[in-house]
Amino acid sequence: PCLFCNKKFDDMDGAQKHMESEHGFFIPFPIKLKDPNIEDMMEEIGECVGIHHQCCWCWKQFKSLESVQAHMIDLQHCKIQLDNGPKFIYEPYIINNDEQKDSYAVYKAKFNKTGESIFLKYFNYGDGITVDSTGMVLFKEPTISNINNNNELVKNDGSIIGHRNNLIVYKKRYNDLTRFKEPCT
Repeated sequence: PCLFCNKKFDDMDGAQKHMESEHGFFIPFPIKLKDPNIEDMMEEIGECVGIHHQCCWCWKQFKSLESVQAHMIDLQHCKIQLDNGPKFIYEPYIINNDEQKDSYAVYKAKFNKTGESIFLKYFNYGDGITVDSTGMVLFKEPTISNINNNNELVKNDGSIIGHRNNLIVYKKRYNDLTRFKEPCT
């Protein structure tokens, strides 16, 4: 079903196309997904919205499914947050009931110490990220690796921090010379 309006679909592709066209929901950085099959991630997003009644963008928690859906649609939060994570992570805790011979899952809240998004585990960012033994994603901070001839700091990820002596050069705007035609001879 759709995460935001409960419309039913036969397959995941139909639901994803509907959520993208009607609600603007999309998976960011699809090229960096570890697995192109996103059913596990969609299941976790559905669990976050449907069971925990939690917005996947601002991590605000609500009392009902209808209220979290209204919040996400009204504030255009029909997207997933990869930068920051929720304060609490909900883990299933299986309870076995011997009298009735069945078991059911209760979710207990655990404080999110790292503050990372719960959806980062589905993405692969290459060299800049390492994963520790618990499966938590650790970002590698860019460091300054060189100083070029213009006294600019060059980071190991390729970005450049300019020197204040070159401020006039950075602010300069060049005219577009392609609009001028060459004189006819």
